[in-house]
Amino acid sequence: MFIKSKKFISASALIFISVLFLWSQPDEENKVDIFFTSSINGNLDGCECVAVPRAGLVSTGVYLRQRDLSDSILVDLGDFMDVYPDDLLADNIFHVFSELNYDLLSLGDQEFTEGLDYLLEKAELYPFINNSLRINGSLISDSPVIIEREGRRIGFASIIDPQVFYFHPANIKEALVVEDINEASDRLLSELDNMDTQARVLLFHGPSNKAEALFQDDEAWDFVLFAHDQKLHQENDGGNRYIASPGDNGNRVGRATIYFDGDNVERIDGDFIYFDYMEDPRDPVIKKRLDLYKKEMIARLQGD
Repeated sequence: MFIKSKKFISASALIFISVLFLWSQPDEENKVDIFFTSSINGNLDGCECVAVPRAGLVSTGVYLRQRDLSDSILVDLGDFMDVYPDDLLADNIFHVFSELNYDLLSLGDQEFTEGLDYLLEKAELYPFINNSLRINGSLISDSPVIIEREGRRIGFASIIDPQVFYFHPANIKEALVVEDINEASDRLLSELDNMDTQARVLLFHGPSNKAEALFQDDEAWDFVLFAHDQKLHQENDGGNRYIASPGDNGNRVGRATIYFDGDNVERIDGDFIYFDYMEDPRDPVIKKRLDLYKKEMIARLQGD
């Protein structure tokens, strides 16, 4: 019945419907993509382990290397280092992050695995961000970070929850002063009020229930992207706000797209891309670095 009725639609009506359809579609040229990873847990390589599969940066790197740098931002939400000390592995992960053009590395608790001196040295060289943690009296980031893409200013702030340091050794905890997460959120939103941003992103490292509470309580955040307990999570609040966590072992890359209407956020879409160590291609540049890491590690173990 519907098919037959199409012949009675006038040409002017068809034009109106076409214009209405085009008007309702998001402008693909008026957007910014935010890619995000988390809980890589030192997995430069992956593992075909059935119980706990791990894709590794060697797999996700293929995808991340293809992104358009002009209209996208790439961030990690923390815990990219292993839980066990391995400075050679950590060095290689930092090199890969640089090769993949990560824009921000939000500080997680596992980034303290190699000790304070190692972390502070890397913080001078790589784009770490954290606005709520003082290490020996100093902040990693004095203020939120503004990244410009497609003429839009996206504001990023990073908060870490004190709870994540519960099992850390005393010498680490004694060097840290962690701001209350709600006080930090209010303070950082106030700072962003004066920074002329078109979108605001909170990078949170802590339990998922606290991330969800921040998302609900502080509606001025357009995004809350979080990590730590490795729970896969995604919620789109009416298409205008977005909260997400990519889950465990770096197996997923999150992608959130902000569509703009002028300088206002029109809509936010988000999804995850899952990677399989056994099936997905491996990045040749990262694989070469991985092979060199393995050779050097064998040499270390042999005492050469």
